Amino acid sequence: MKNRDEIYVLYRFTGSQSENQSHIESKYRLILVFNINGLLTSSELKKANEDYHGQVIEFSTKELMTQFLIKLIDENNYSRAYLLANNDFNIAIESAHNLSKLKELFYEYGFMIEADKSKSTKSFFGKIF
Repeated sequence: MKNRDEIYVLYRFTGSQSENQSHIESKYRLILVFNINGLLTSSELKKANEDYHGQVIEFSTKELMTQFLIKLIDENNYSRAYLLANNDFNIAIESAHNLSKLKELFYEYGFMIEADKSKSTKSFFGKIF
C-alpha cells in the first residue's frame, strides 16, 4: 500500500439537544486533514468545496462529511482517506511513539474511504505507462 497518496482526517463529533428538546443536533467538524507531507493546502480543500475560505469545515451528518471527503480525494488525485474520531485518537495516541505508529492508528481504528475509480480519466497509454 502506497501511503504517499493517502490523506488522514481527524474529526470531532458533537451532539446536543435542540432548544425545543425535539431532537439531537449533531455536528462533524474536521480538526486536521493531512498527508505524508503535512496539512492539505487551502487550494486542495477548495477543490472539494468552492465556498471554502479558510473557515471551519463542519457537517450535520457523517454521510455529508464522507461525500465531501470522496470529492476531496477524487479532485486531488488521492487514492484514499482514513477518518479517525478525536476520542479514538486520544485513547490510542498513548501507544504511538513515532510517525509510523501514528499512521497505524488511522489504519487500525479509522474508517477508510477510497477514491471513485470509475471516474478515472487515464488514457489507454496512461494506464500502460
